[in-house]
Amino acid sequence: MSPPSPFGPYDLLERVSVGGMAEIFRARERATGAICAVKRILPELVDDDEFVAMFHDEARIARLLDHPNLCPSLGEGTVGEERSLP
Repeated sequence: MSPPSPFGPYDLLERVSVGGMAEIFRARERATGAICAVKRILPELVDDDEFVAMFHDEARIARLLDHPNLCPSLGEGTVGEERSLP
């Protein structure tokens, strides 16, 4: 296994899955040591403003879901260069 990769307040431990628009990582929050999942837009899509807006919309909608069979969504944000969403 490769060493953790820093990503905002998280250390990405291993990639769990990758799809057409994003990748999912097993991660550790540096402040608390808690293990969590991080979904990150694929690098080739970060400059597509429409896609980035849809990705943020998806995160906001996911935070509204509350069910015992779903893990909670803790938030969403931008790592690196700040962008203003349309």
